[in-house]
Amino acid sequence: MTKFALILTLVTLISCVRSTPDEIHIRELNARLAALISEETEIKERLKNTKDPGTSIALQEELLLHQSRMEHLRATIEVISPK
Repeated sequence: MTKFALILTLVTLISCVRSTPDEIHIRELNARLAALISEETEIKERLKNTKDPGTSIALQEELLLHQSRMEHLRATIEVISPK
């Protein structure tokens, strides 16, 4: 986990002290989403710098998995967020 994601997670946890369970859940999901976005950036950077075809394929698969998880989290957040 990157420093940014760790700091964001800690801030999220601290802000959850006076929140409803739904608000807490949404904040946790947003923190996970932020961590995945940060990891996605790292994967893209590694992919850009790799020369090995095998490593490139593995990184592309990892990137697709992260993007799938991010879309799932975004959809979940949209469904449970108050209208």
